[in-house]
Amino acid sequence: MDEAYLDVTDSQTQQGSATLMAKEIKRRIREATQLTASAGVSYNKFLAKLASDRNKPDGLCLILPEQGKGIIAELPIGGFHGIGSCRSKARESSPNCPSAVFTASARPQKPK
Repeated sequence: MDEAYLDVTDSQTQQGSATLMAKEIKRRIREATQLTASAGVSYNKFLAKLASDRNKPDGLCLILPEQGKGIIAELPIGGFHGIGSCRSKARESSPNCPSAVFTASARPQKPK
């Protein structure tokens, strides 16, 4: 398996802490396979993926709700998943394409 996404919003495992769950999953992967794993924890899938790409090869990164908007604002266009290098280069060279088109508003989910 290369990567997985887990919605642990309603989980009570590890006292309901997504960060503690990620630490435990990383520990179990290492114990079972002797391989490292990186984990990203955040309030939505997009930011969790960005977080998982940080601190590799054996890191754990947490992006809090108050950090999300700033991280997205500083992200280069090529940092958005699904935008390849060709599209990224085209966007950067086009004065007619406002960057607002590529700005996302990340909002934390309300607890259920």
